[in-house]
Amino acid sequence: MAPDNSTLSNGSIVATMNATATYSITQSSIGTLEILSHTQGKVDANGYNAIPLSSMPGLGVRVKWMPYAASTSLTPTAQWPFNGAISNVTELGTLLMAKSSSLTNYSITTRFSIELVVIDATTYRGGKLVFNDNSPVSVHYAVRNGTQIPVMCVNGYFNLLLLLQGQTAPPELPRPYLPSCRFDAGALRQHVELDSVTTEEVAAFGSARSAGTAGEKTFNVLATQCEAGARFNVYFTDANNTNSTANYLATTGVGRTRMGMRLYAANNSTPVQYGPAPVGNAVPANIAVQAGPTVANQALVLPFTVQHVRLPGVGSADVTPGSMDAATTVTIVYP
Repeated sequence: MAPDNSTLSNGSIVATMNATATYSITQSSIGTLEILSHTQGKVDANGYNAIPLSSMPGLGVRVKWMPYAASTSLTPTAQWPFNGAISNVTELGTLLMAKSSSLTNYSITTRFSIELVVIDATTYRGGKLVFNDNSPVSVHYAVRNGTQIPVMCVNGYFNLLLLLQGQTAPPELPRPYLPSCRFDAGALRQHVELDSVTTEEVAAFGSARSAGTAGEKTFNVLATQCEAGARFNVYFTDANNTNSTANYLATTGVGRTRMGMRLYAANNSTPVQYGPAPVGNAVPANIAVQAGPTVANQALVLPFTVQHVRLPGVGSADVTPGSMDAATTVTIVYP
């Protein structure tokens, strides 16, 4: 497996799994062993003979036929090239047709290499392998005597990709190196105090940004020492209600049931939507800011403006005068 922070590109192999299948062939006459392969997956268009994985963006799976071992001498009449991909065979493809040199029982061990391949480096992010696709790469084992119909071996049909399913400890795939910026933790822990307003000046829920300018305050999130090509998303989570997906912050204090606070990024006219902090490979929709790509050593200043706002269904006469507090956590994600 490639290490984390590797420079990965299209065609990079990030993990390999080897698979074997052993069959015992009992002969009453010298028959022809037939090993066939078939896939129902749609191979990617990048030329890597890999089936894209819907659960892992930018990643595909490729299966290769490897050298086999037999307990007796076999004479192939047809054979798939060793190290040749079979995950792009949409019709039945012949991996091996061979006869033994004598009337003897024998065993054969076939080998396969299952490779996880980067097919789109711009979307590949690695992390814990998730496989839930229904794109089998199946292998068939049978013996044909003369012109008779081939007889399937016991358990002579299986899907190689099932090896990627049901693992008790799915592997952590390497994460590519991503250009980054520096965020000072102290600068992210900010206390922003809004100016006092009258109850009539508090903006109604759903009103335009211009309706809430009284008492508003602007603060900045600063990214420094950015590397060339850095991209990042900024997310906000309501610290008092981490599951909230509203576009205002819940408050504590006298007006907690009447008022909230809304946040605007830069000159946007739509307030920031809050949501649970992103985890794993999940990319939530509540992105407050998408920044980048940057140039080398660039600094970015991301301004945000916070305003008072009445909660849904609350009129100006219902607002309770007094102090209140709200808190939000910020999460920076390199997508």
